[in-house]
Amino acid sequence: MKFALFDWSNSDDRRFALLISFLVLVFLTGGGSRNDVQSLAILQPLAFIFAAAGLIVAGKQQLKRLGLPLTLLAVLAAIVLLQLIPLPPTIWHMLPGREPIIASGELLGLDNVWRPISLSPASTWSSLFFLAIPLAAMILFAIQSRLHQRRLIGFFIGIALASSILAILQLSSPEGSVFYLYRVTNDGAAVGLFANRNHHAMYLACAILMAFWYAASLDKADKHMAIKGVFAAVSLMVFLPMIFVIGSRAGLLLGFVCIVLGFYFILRSELFGKSRFLSWMPDSKFGVAIPIALLLGFSLMAIATQMTDNATALDRLIGQNSIDELRISLLPTLLEMVNEFWVIGAGFGSFELVYKSFEPQSLLSTKYLNMAHNDLVQLIVEAGLAGILLIVIFAIWLITKSIDIAKSSTPKRPSRQLMSLLLILIWGIASLFDYPMRVPSLAAFFAILCCMVAMNRSSDHRLSRKDY
Repeated sequence: MKFALFDWSNSDDRRFALLISFLVLVFLTGGGSRNDVQSLAILQPLAFIFAAAGLIVAGKQQLKRLGLPLTLLAVLAAIVLLQLIPLPPTIWHMLPGREPIIASGELLGLDNVWRPISLSPASTWSSLFFLAIPLAAMILFAIQSRLHQRRLIGFFIGIALASSILAILQLSSPEGSVFYLYRVTNDGAAVGLFANRNHHAMYLACAILMAFWYAASLDKADKHMAIKGVFAAVSLMVFLPMIFVIGSRAGLLLGFVCIVLGFYFILRSELFGKSRFLSWMPDSKFGVAIPIALLLGFSLMAIATQMTDNATALDRLIGQNSIDELRISLLPTLLEMVNEFWVIGAGFGSFELVYKSFEPQSLLSTKYLNMAHNDLVQLIVEAGLAGILLIVIFAIWLITKSIDIAKSSTPKRPSRQLMSLLLILIWGIASLFDYPMRVPSLAAFFAILCCMVAMNRSSDHRLSRKDY
């Protein structure tokens, strides 16, 4: 049997090709968080088309298996739509945080104008169109066979490799070169397929854990084990030094966490011996490849740390830069905004506009702040009590899923659901000091992770490990 990704005579392979085509499009055009990224004019309409194509193929039971993640996304879209419905002046004037606009309207004779909840309707419309991207990712994932759902992990690792190669080309070229995909970006940094180096580093950290899981899940009886093993080992050798070259403190810390979790997967896998006292010793030739790959990766990491001429992650870890100082100085202002909008919200996408009315004189500078650098706080500011409820419901769902996964886990077979759950938790940590959920490609990635956790794990046992 040939080692091929697609068999065009197979309907399951055609569905997988549809998902892969969409994800390639998302990662090529959706690596920036700004609403004015020109590639969104291509991505968002095509996302609706891909979602419609998935719905045509999808059955009711397939969509039902997505469970709470798809429901929460639908509720989120409903909240965004409600924020765009014009309200009569008597009701709108009662909403908190509208006093400056009311005063300005009275001076201009516009006090009787019907207005929506959102203080920036254009940005809220953009947020609504943004949701088409995770929606398409969820629907296209739902129509995949279990075999192809598992193979998707290898694709995400491959995307991280492609992003790393692009990052090397960016570092070897002058600032503003054609290898940078976005006009507003970290010039001179290894941003890869993204506009922000922190987002690139966060995704590579997740790719490290996925590569460990991919290696730990291989079956010794699989005749393609050597190819897949080399793929996992090479990936780890690339990702480890690249995180240092990127120079992201968040990426470095998250990468360390993923390495520790990855070792947990490897040490519990069948690549290592069954003896309790000798379980650290490899039980196969490929079991030796992972430690060697890690050693080479750490060696390349040390070389990269010495050779790179930009601010390295070690320097950023020890020192404090202007962004860190801004995050600390920003906390009182963010809390003031939360106190003002926690009931009804200011409208999705309105943070940049609303922040200007709260920005203290001490924080005025030539730079602007388009995100809160804390996704959870920004969700509360923009959605109010509804955002708080969404966070609580999602947290409860994660806890219940964690209990179910823990009960059904097996010692020698790392669970895809467990890995996805850990990545979601890591994404949650990253969201406390950054805004990865505002990046289309990372939002699609997160949506698929949620779908993987939502799927019934028992069906995975019907697959042989050689099937991915």
